[in-house]
Amino acid sequence: MVTRILLLCISFCFAEMLISQRYTHNVPEAMISLQSSEDGSLITISQLGNLYRYDGAEFTLLQEGLKGAISIHKDKEQYIIPSKVGIWKWSKGELEQQLMNEECYSYISIDDKEFVLAQTGMHLYKEGRYQLINDWTTPITSTAKFYQLGDESYLSNDKTIYKYKSGSWKVLARDTLEINDMAYFLKGLWVATDYGLRNVVDRSLKRIVKYGIDSGLNIDELNVLDYSLYVQGEGKLFGWRPPDSQVSLIDYKLSPSSVVKDYWGDIWFAEGGNIIQHKIGNVNLSKPIITNIFVTVNGIVHTEQEITVKAEGSDVKVNYGATHLRQPKNIKFQSLLSPIDKEYQSATTDRSIVYTDLPSGEYTYRLRSTVDGNQYAYSNPITIKVKAKNVVSPLWWILGALCLFLLILALFSNYRLQEYRVKSSLLTTKLRTANDLLKSQQKTMQLQMNPHFLFNALNSIQGLVTLNRNVEAKNYIRTFSRMMRSVLDFSTVDKIDLQAEINYLEDYLSIEQMTRSNSFDYKIIVGDTLIEDDIKIPPMLLQPFIENAIIHGVSSIKEGLIIINIKDKETYLLCTISDNGIGREAASKKKDFSHKSVAISLTNERLRKLSKSNNQDMIQYKDLPQGTQVNITIPL
Repeated sequence: MVTRILLLCISFCFAEMLISQRYTHNVPEAMISLQSSEDGSLITISQLGNLYRYDGAEFTLLQEGLKGAISIHKDKEQYIIPSKVGIWKWSKGELEQQLMNEECYSYISIDDKEFVLAQTGMHLYKEGRYQLINDWTTPITSTAKFYQLGDESYLSNDKTIYKYKSGSWKVLARDTLEINDMAYFLKGLWVATDYGLRNVVDRSLKRIVKYGIDSGLNIDELNVLDYSLYVQGEGKLFGWRPPDSQVSLIDYKLSPSSVVKDYWGDIWFAEGGNIIQHKIGNVNLSKPIITNIFVTVNGIVHTEQEITVKAEGSDVKVNYGATHLRQPKNIKFQSLLSPIDKEYQSATTDRSIVYTDLPSGEYTYRLRSTVDGNQYAYSNPITIKVKAKNVVSPLWWILGALCLFLLILALFSNYRLQEYRVKSSLLTTKLRTANDLLKSQQKTMQLQMNPHFLFNALNSIQGLVTLNRNVEAKNYIRTFSRMMRSVLDFSTVDKIDLQAEINYLEDYLSIEQMTRSNSFDYKIIVGDTLIEDDIKIPPMLLQPFIENAIIHGVSSIKEGLIIINIKDKETYLLCTISDNGIGREAASKKKDFSHKSVAISLTNERLRKLSKSNNQDMIQYKDLPQGTQVNITIPL
């Protein structure tokens, strides 16, 4: 009888404790799920997919943009967020997303294997992505869920419960009712259904009709927190802790979506976008949890337990924090730096302390935190070693300065020597190149004027005099003498103005027209800005190609045409000489082709030396439907 009365008193006290006060916390946006963390705070996920940390006083945004988030679960040191597009994983500021392009219902990690329940079936993570398990043929319902209960892993889907064993999922029990949730309680598996609470017994579900739970209650969720079973269904939240014979009604206004129990024994859940707290825990458990303690020395952050400061006189700043979800605004801190402090300093709400100009020595920092001045949470001690400044003898400064001077002198001498060698090498190369270029130019000049051309020109002028065409004869003599004067002037210089080259070509073509009875015509086309830009090129580069076009191209036809086009390509000139003559194949059958071949070969050599490339072909030929085109590249 006494024992029975005692049990009833315990049951009554527990029931009173469960019906403690209910608080609704202000939220920055609608929340859909939450989990507890190691530092005592809550980690919540909002409808917009934003992840927050809540310490009872304020929400801190941890991560945003987790689109389509459905709920949040804790797996070891990371948080798992199933969503409508895949799985999000968040841990210590690092976010990982596994896209699946379908809604995911549940996640579990077993022996380093990751399983996900999604619309299309069960998936296993391998080769960097979630892949459908082909031998799982049972359709997955939207209420399907994984469970990690103790050391065992379970799965509920439709009306069947599976257990993970020997690397595969095996049927544990089946029923005719929809399975909504499961929990491991009193050494057994408890099951929430649409019609009451069940136990798993001999591969089937056995109905539970005691403990004051309505046998027909549509139960949504089960949670086991601190040896107590919490049952949610039809807008009610019940709590039951043995040896109490009946459940206690905690809340009747809502049906929460997720329930967690904090360090202080209170129940929290997200419902209707709000965060709800029921203070039903041990009211005497008042000490906070110290979190996030680190030391900053001269702007450098240290999180280790032993810190070395290289020079005395440095400023040392200690930052710290604490969590107490019941009394977040009453948290106070006390610091002690031994051997400077003999006892803890006065309590303060400040979350940092600065020690300035610490002399050399070894210090131990301790922190304690409280909300009521009676119960304290203590941090691990941090050792701070401050080294003395090194005193250097003036003699060492003198020797160091002398060594530095000698080193700089040696480096400068070596630099000057290397600079002299480089300049000498560049000058030698430049002189050699200029000499080779001059030799090539002289050889080209020697071959430039074909003796037959000179004879024909003078003979043609003589013919004009014989025919008393003295005006024409004078004009051609003037043109011929100007051309010969240009040849003599060009032989003493490396480069000439582009306009001088064009004037020389005009004189040469005019003489050629006279000697060939005007049997051909010509055009010289120059870019608009080329003459104004004062561009210089090697002398008499184009004449051998024009003579080639006349002798082996248009000389065999009646109405010949030679077009000379000079274009600016920024780093080089592109000179195109085209004719409508008989073409290269027919011209090659003629006897004397060697004179101009040598001249063109020497010209190509000059162009290569100008471009500083021995591999690039500066002259390219192209056969036209009638005639020939040659492209000459002149480096600038």
